[in-house]
Amino acid sequence: MSEELRMDAYFYGFLKTGVPEIDLILSAVACAGKAFHHTDQWTDHCLPYHGHSGSTPIDWIQNAANRAAAAWNRRTPPAELAAMEMDAFYLQDSRGYVGNDMLFWAKDGKGYTTDLSNAHVYTKDEAYRQHAIRETDIPWPKEYIDSKARPAVDRQYLKRSEADAAMAAMKGGNDER
Repeated sequence: MSEELRMDAYFYGFLKTGVPEIDLILSAVACAGKAFHHTDQWTDHCLPYHGHSGSTPIDWIQNAANRAAAAWNRRTPPAELAAMEMDAFYLQDSRGYVGNDMLFWAKDGKGYTTDLSNAHVYTKDEAYRQHAIRETDIPWPKEYIDSKARPAVDRQYLKRSEADAAMAAMKGGNDER
């Protein structure tokens, strides 16, 4: 939707949730409240607001709810997600480390990384096939490695001048070191 959804009625409004299907329902209720002051008029025919379909505010709300239900039904069921998680593996290149950090194969074969958000996730079969080809590539269950992860700071992205500028801005420009 290129235009913004209406989230305010006359006497109330909603904040976006960030979930488009839920926001569409909230917007439908807000538009109904904007079109008519009383809910008993929500069955009256009128043109729909942007992003909504139907000939009455009740239609707008019901159609938005139907879209949300369809999206919900298309999601991957929790049991399948759990099965997928159990079949998810990282592949460590055990030939080297960065400090104390393990190196993992990066997404799409683009080298190696210590950042798990950039690590490729393999199925168990894929990981063990690669291990059979090169024994230094060690499969690790993703769930286990994720549970051991901790935040780290990559010094190559640090700039003293940026830190000093941030500190000066926080002090209102007074640098009293």
